[in-house]
Amino acid sequence: MIAFYLSVIDTDEEKQKFTVVYETWRKAMYYAALKVTHDHGLAEDALQDAFLYIAKNIRKIGDPRSAETKAYLILTADSQAKKLLRKRREIIDSDLVEDAAWNGGGDVEDAFFDRFDEEELSRKIEALPEEYRTPLLLFYAKGFSGREIAEMLGLKEPTVRKRVERAKKLLADALKNDDA
Repeated sequence: MIAFYLSVIDTDEEKQKFTVVYETWRKAMYYAALKVTHDHGLAEDALQDAFLYIAKNIRKIGDPRSAETKAYLILTADSQAKKLLRKRREIIDSDLVEDAAWNGGGDVEDAFFDRFDEEELSRKIEALPEEYRTPLLLFYAKGFSGREIAEMLGLKEPTVRKRVERAKKLLADALKNDDA
């Protein structure tokens, strides 16, 4: 499978970097995707999407064995898994809309607004500066402790804690501004 990803990459140096990334972090990325999907097949699909994305963006990665790279890769796998689940949910939602249309309505509007709120929150999180977004996602979405995040990102634990607090404040402010 790695040969497919390598075919997307131009230079030998980048191919070597990708190989190191693949061999070093594949299992960690798989478990990150599995934690989101709770399904081995879906986790594998998400992992393939994540590695294809990484192959296309290999230039963004510095040291392939660094804690920063690990955090980036885990977030990429997590993001691809969530994207995969959203696509599946949209298919299911469209089936619900068709069923509701045939059965005279129902809770379709409620399902739409529930999904909108989640998507809006995701957009707001993605809009955060990376220095705040990464610790926030690692803490809340992945369940890493402040100490683990500090080690991954090469920061001190109080710095991680402060960045998570600032990320929450920025996120709350962004959501309040939309309500106004």
